[in-house]
This record gives sequence, C-alpha cells and structure tokens, in this order.
Amino acid sequence: MAEIQADQANASKGNWSELFDSHNRLRTIIAILAMFGQQITGQAFVNHYSAIFYPQNGFAKQAFSFTALANVAGVIGTAGTWFVVDSFGRRPILLTGGFLMDAFLYIVAIVSTVPDPTYAARQMMVASMCLFSATSYVVLAEVTSARAKEKTSLIPCSISILTTFVTSFTLPYLPNSDYAGLGGKVGFIYGSICFVMTVVAFLFVPEMKDRTLEEVDKLFEMKVPLRKVKQTRIEVLDPGCQGCSTAWRRC
Repeated sequence: MAEIQADQANASKGNWSELFDSHNRLRTIIAILAMFGQQITGQAFVNHYSAIFYPQNGFAKQAFSFTALANVAGVIGTAGTWFVVDSFGRRPILLTGGFLMDAFLYIVAIVSTVPDPTYAARQMMVASMCLFSATSYVVLAEVTSARAKEKTSLIPCSISILTTFVTSFTLPYLPNSDYAGLGGKVGFIYGSICFVMTVVAFLFVPEMKDRTLEEVDKLFEMKVPLRKVKQTRIEVLDPGCQGCSTAWRRC
C-alpha cells in the first residue's frame, strides 16, 4: 500500500513545463500524434456519414442493420485487441490497423467514382464502412511519463476533442451535393490522411510490449532511438528488492 501511495504521490508532482522538457518532449508529441491521428483518419466520415451513405447506395431498408453491424464489429475488434496486444505488440496492430483503414477508405472512394456500380461493388463499400476502426489509447497510456501522466494525457485528449469537433463540423460540406458534392469520394481525402498517419506511426511509435512504466521512463531518459526500444535491455531496480541489482526486474 505504501508503494502504491508513493507512486501516486510521484505522479502528481509533475508540472506543465516538464511536458516539453528534454526528457518528455518526444513522449508528449507521440501521445498527441496518437490521439490526433485517431480522429483525423476518417472516424467522423464512417460513423456520422454512414446514415446517409447507405440509403444513397440502395440500402435504405438495411441502413439500421448495417449501422448496428458496424458497431458490433467495432466492439469485437476492440475486445479482440485485449487478447492479442500483449502477444503481437503495439506496433504491428497499430500499423496493420492503419493500413486496413486506409484500404477500406480507398475502396469506398474508388467505387464511388463508378457511375453505376454493381450490387457486389456496393456491398464491398458497405463492408468497408462496417470494418473500419482505429486504436490509439494503449499508446497514450504507456508512452506518457509516470511523473506527469495526468497532465500529459490532458493535452492529447483535448486535441482529440478539438479535432473531432473540426472534422464533424466540416464533414457535411464535403459529401453534400449542395457544397463540395464529393459523396463517397471523401474516402480519397481521409484515406490519404490515414496513409500519412500510418507512416508517422511507423516512424515515431516505439514498441512497448512487455515493458513496465519504469522501463519506459528509463528508455526515454537514456534517449534510446525509437526503433531500438524493443531490443534494448536495461536494468531497473525492483521496489521489492532491497539493495540488490536487478536485470529485467529479477533479483
């Protein structure tokens, strides 16, 4: 209990200036990119536009069923990550998810360019809308500094909310025929953004599988290159070991 209270007390000591100091600047940027990327890659388009999208493509009677199916697929996909994220790691799931999201958005956009798409093509569009999803909260939880975790989390979450507002506000003008009139071709815009954010994730998100928060703190303090975080071995003193040197938290 004393150890938990000490950790909580330490977590509350961080101040705002620490978020962008030499030790935490990169961590804060990674957390911001993760939460910004979640909302800018087409979430509003898929979740909000689907109610209009399905009837426009001949599925008015099935619109409610498809929306429910998309929500169920999202729940299953999110729950599935609970069981595989520690086995496969964060980066493979994040990058694979980003690639699939990009592909689904481009499928919707490409089929939308066809003047009279076949029923099979329209079904493929619906499937792409239903399977679209995104994940970034694991990265936010693990990459932030333990000492300033609360404050570091506030900025990315606030940016995520602001990005959601901007995308939700501007979205109706893009597919609406009275304005930009892009329809499903909006997928080209969000698909391209999704591709860019997937590349950013590849370059900036380290693999933190099997790492404790103390190890993550140590790795960033040592300024280990992000691509080498997974392979780097470090020594972290186990709080339960009195006066002994530990490697991988073992006395």
